[in-house]
Amino acid sequence: MKFILGKKENMTEYFSPEGQVFPVTVILAGPITVTKIFEKGKDGYDAVQVGFDVQKKERITKSSLGAMKGGFYKTLKENNSLKTFCKTYCKDARKIPTKNNTVSLIVTSPPYVTSYEYADLHQLTALWFEYTKNLSDFRKRFIGTSHNGVKKIVLNSQLAEKIKNYLERKDKKFAKEVAIYFSEMNQCFKEMKRILKKGGQACIVIGNTSLKGVEILNAEVFAEQMQNLGFKIDDIIKREIPSKNLPSVRDEITGRFASSNSKNKISVYPTEYILIMKKI
Repeated sequence: MKFILGKKENMTEYFSPEGQVFPVTVILAGPITVTKIFEKGKDGYDAVQVGFDVQKKERITKSSLGAMKGGFYKTLKENNSLKTFCKTYCKDARKIPTKNNTVSLIVTSPPYVTSYEYADLHQLTALWFEYTKNLSDFRKRFIGTSHNGVKKIVLNSQLAEKIKNYLERKDKKFAKEVAIYFSEMNQCFKEMKRILKKGGQACIVIGNTSLKGVEILNAEVFAEQMQNLGFKIDDIIKREIPSKNLPSVRDEITGRFASSNSKNKISVYPTEYILIMKKI
């Protein structure tokens, strides 16, 4: 049986080129998650239970929650994933301490340009845990920060060049920050290519945004940069972002974060993409 699982968003109308009006139901579809697998030997039948969208924990029954936890744990255990050795490093993503052609998979969600100064968000944690004593130097080490004084900028993307040029007409400071971000992410992608095996995959979670009326198409720029470096697109997954704990709207005119009551508000990051790129 083939079907699409989704939920009703709203009703609207579609006008054909001939001027006819058609009522339309807008459906938000996929992706879905397999939450449980039923087996004939144990359950009496073969079936798959799937889930769609985000649900609050208090709305999930204890039996369903237990099944999801048990199924995931069981899968990890059967694949011996719980015994897999791992070691954690705190390093610069542009200089990863790994040999060439040795990595099969990279999964990352890089900083979101024009969103937040990540150094400011984490400065108290950095001081408490004593992995920095100089906040000025701490800021300079973040990718895409406006404090690092980068002079050589290589965008490696025609789309990135266009975005930078459009922004320069509105705000040169913002344009420089975006250009630095794209340039430093290009360095990260070069490093990914170096350490990935042939056929290895890099999964990048990133959102698009707009700033002062200019569309900042991060996902499209990343895809172009990585293709220019020797990757190919394996898949692209798009999802709506329901909410974030940090400020989620900005003033469309000034580009600054705004309250949810602002008349000029627009979503900072309404959607996210998962770029699945393969080294060729």
